[in-house]
Amino acid sequence: MEDNISNLMKMERSMEAFIEEYVNSFLKWEAIQYFHDHPRTAFKLEELARTLNRPGKTLKKELQELSRAGLLKEEKSGKTIVLTYAPGPTPAEVELRNTVERFIHLCQDREGRLRVIYKLLKNGNPIEG
Repeated sequence: MEDNISNLMKMERSMEAFIEEYVNSFLKWEAIQYFHDHPRTAFKLEELARTLNRPGKTLKKELQELSRAGLLKEEKSGKTIVLTYAPGPTPAEVELRNTVERFIHLCQDREGRLRVIYKLLKNGNPIEG
């Protein structure tokens, strides 16, 4: 039965790798979607936590992981953390931006969202708290 489900939920390997590396929690999925929808907008961590209705401590950890992975740009001013989604012009950053676009497109229909949910649940601990 597991093999049948795995076959139904297949996606291209590069997308699976992206999900494993960048979208390994539901909170990161939500954050990636939000930053994609608001490109080049700077968000203070506290404001973003209120907007997404998420605990600041958990959100900070998840967003810092996305920043270290190169998806977000993080700037600190004293105790304030400001984040933006602005992959740059290098070939690797362009490829990352294109992969994010493909991921967002994949999530626009029910089947795509189910595939992502399946991968998240199969790959580990997608719920941070």
